[in-house]
Amino acid sequence: GLQGRATVDSIDLRARLTLTQNRLQWGRAAMQQLPSLQTEAQAQYAFEASLLAVPRFTLSLDERELLAARYAMRTQDSTTTFDLNVDRGRLDCDYLTRLLHSLRFDFISPALQSLYVSGTLDFSGSELHQAAAGLRYKLDLRGENLGYRDSALGLQIDSSQVQISLQTAMEDSAGAGVAFDCDLSFAKFDFPIDTVAMHTGPGTLRANGRLTADNSPEDLYWDLNWRNIAGGSLQSHGTFKSTNVAASAFLLNMNVDAHEIELSPFTADTLQGKVSAAVAVNGRQWDNLQLTCTLQHDTLFYLLEEDRMRFLPYHWTIDSKLAITKKITDWLFAPGSLQGEPGSANFTARYQTEPGVFRFDLINAALDLSHVLGMLPPSYLEGLNPRLAGLSTANGWMNFQFSSMGELEYTGKFTVNSDKAIFTDDSLGIYADWLELKSDWDLLTNKTTGNYRVSMLASRMPDYIRLPLPRTVADGKIEIDEEAFIIKEGSFTAPAWHLSGSYRVDGKFLQEGMQVQTLVNTDMNAPEFVSLDRGLSLQGRLATRLVIEQFLPDDETAAQPARISGTVRASQLEVMMDSLFVMHDLNADVTFAQDFDFLTMTLLPAQPVSQPALANAGEALLLFDVLGELPNHSLTPASQLSIAKLQVGDYDLTDVSAKLNLGQSRFDIPQLRMNFLGGNMMGNVLVGFGDGDPDHLTYSMALQASSIDVSRLRRLSTQVEKGAKLSGDFYLSGIGAAPNKLDEVLNNLTGQLNITKIEKKTATNLLEALDPNGTEAGIQRVRFLLKTGWNVKSMTFEIKNGFIYASLAPIKTKPWSALFNLPATLDFARLPVRYFMTTE
Repeated sequence: GLQGRATVDSIDLRARLTLTQNRLQWGRAAMQQLPSLQTEAQAQYAFEASLLAVPRFTLSLDERELLAARYAMRTQDSTTTFDLNVDRGRLDCDYLTRLLHSLRFDFISPALQSLYVSGTLDFSGSELHQAAAGLRYKLDLRGENLGYRDSALGLQIDSSQVQISLQTAMEDSAGAGVAFDCDLSFAKFDFPIDTVAMHTGPGTLRANGRLTADNSPEDLYWDLNWRNIAGGSLQSHGTFKSTNVAASAFLLNMNVDAHEIELSPFTADTLQGKVSAAVAVNGRQWDNLQLTCTLQHDTLFYLLEEDRMRFLPYHWTIDSKLAITKKITDWLFAPGSLQGEPGSANFTARYQTEPGVFRFDLINAALDLSHVLGMLPPSYLEGLNPRLAGLSTANGWMNFQFSSMGELEYTGKFTVNSDKAIFTDDSLGIYADWLELKSDWDLLTNKTTGNYRVSMLASRMPDYIRLPLPRTVADGKIEIDEEAFIIKEGSFTAPAWHLSGSYRVDGKFLQEGMQVQTLVNTDMNAPEFVSLDRGLSLQGRLATRLVIEQFLPDDETAAQPARISGTVRASQLEVMMDSLFVMHDLNADVTFAQDFDFLTMTLLPAQPVSQPALANAGEALLLFDVLGELPNHSLTPASQLSIAKLQVGDYDLTDVSAKLNLGQSRFDIPQLRMNFLGGNMMGNVLVGFGDGDPDHLTYSMALQASSIDVSRLRRLSTQVEKGAKLSGDFYLSGIGAAPNKLDEVLNNLTGQLNITKIEKKTATNLLEALDPNGTEAGIQRVRFLLKTGWNVKSMTFEIKNGFIYASLAPIKTKPWSALFNLPATLDFARLPVRYFMTTE
């Protein structure tokens, strides 16, 4: 309805509008049902005063009053002013949210369907005034039992109370400012971090102050108390008071305290542990603030796939000058310092909001290396007792920036050095008295490159190496990108050993793991003897080439196929080991290859264990003094070696030569020959390693000796005639080599020694050696025969079932000297093999 009254001086109007059962169609959307709308207004207009007054205006939806206000507007000298006063203003957030969800218009985003707001907002008493000096306003906002939930984002605030007061102030000198007063409290504030919902609260915020016309702070106070944040709490309080607006001078005191906050919710459980921190910012000008931060944490754990790194409880202190532009677009931290138990550093940092660049410079950073081992996963150190000491230093910078696609990109350069570090491990027997590292690194978003040099000196090494390591230097270059990594141009030198070499590592990141190939070349060329160990010396040239190929799957329980291959070459090498032996003129060209599983350390392919391996050329072994040379073997050996002379004690082995096949679970010497004591020896050896288990080891050997002068053996020189010769052949095969299964190993032994040429006195001494106590009746009967005109044509010793079965072929010294005949073969002894395995 509409009512009105007009006079010469004014017009009065009263209006009431009610819309019920409203239906509206927008574009192609379906017809929508709207709530009922009620509005009442009373207006007066005075012509002479140019005054429009609305003493009453109300707005309601479904009989819920939203607004009751007064309005007045006047025009004088072409200047219009107005006043708006809200007598009552109240929003029912539950009702408005349900109303919004019921509407289906194209201009309403579907994302709003996931939002829900509850509670009431009251803005009664708010004012808006337009005067000649400018616009002034007063906003009084009170919220009761407010709630906010976004099901799409997982954000939720419950039982929140809000009281906010904003009011402009008119000042002729400084222009309009804004005074504000805020009280905020909430019982619950939930928000998502990755896939985890963070449940926090309760919390309170109290703030008041004043802003200038350009929204710069002039006088501020705040106090924040937020509890149950990841098991901890957060407090902040501070004051800001401008002392000279024109000169941007002020007094700032700000403190932020975080107490025992658990890190795991913020790091997707990769970093676990509690942290406490206190941050203080003080100053009088934006370009000259002081930042101080103290941080302490419990033992922190960084989770890996199968283990975790550990960071011991430390206390850290950060001090820095802070300069901020007035528009808060440029933040400069310089100079800054970091101090803590593990080390220290100086730094500068700068963040520019436009174009969104952050740069960090690290200056003279120092790390106490004794803290490094404590950070490593326990599984890395299992069974070890390492100690690391020394200091590592670093300098460099990093630059971070978001690309046009919103992706983080970075560049950087660093140098990392360490002087005079020490590494020892009693369990490994390594005592590195001096370690030095020099390296520089270039970091890009998709690629990292580096150069390094490592120097090392070790006075003691493990017992199985039994030699100290002289000063050794290794260097190389590293390249790592998203698909592969390379260590190239690697080299190392040990001048004291006349040793040098090169290496290269190529790795490729695959979908299910990583493929790695390592190549190492070494070359020792010593013109004079080099002492490598207590009594071990080398002279000459020794070169090696080693290739290791590995596949390392992401699944640590999956098979890890690997292959090792390479060559060893020696040229005119002289080897001396105290008084034990001297090797002259060793020449070798040895090639080997072996496949294995790095996870189980089993060899591939595994050799069958049902039958022992047989020597390749046993059937072709003939006496060298008859043939003059060995027959060609059907399998061409891949390797060979020769030794001009091998001196062992008082004996010389000369013209030693061998052909070899090494690898794929086999150690095969198809041809071996040497000269010894005026005669010669030749034979072959084959060892099958199976899968690497000692129980599956198979071995066989065949050997022939021709015309060995046994009188030159020191222990027999006084017992046999000068120039006494011995010839024979021997073969042996077996399965297994485990010391704890000696009986089983001995039972699997099979072999035979045939002595085809032996002097009578030598045979007598051999029989005496077999039965020194004279308790074996068979041996004593043979000794008696040798005294009654019989001699030995040949002797045979057969090994089977854990025993040695001895027999001989007797022959009469003179046909008429013996009064009786004997069988062609005479068995005379059965001796346990274990007897010959004892050392006593």
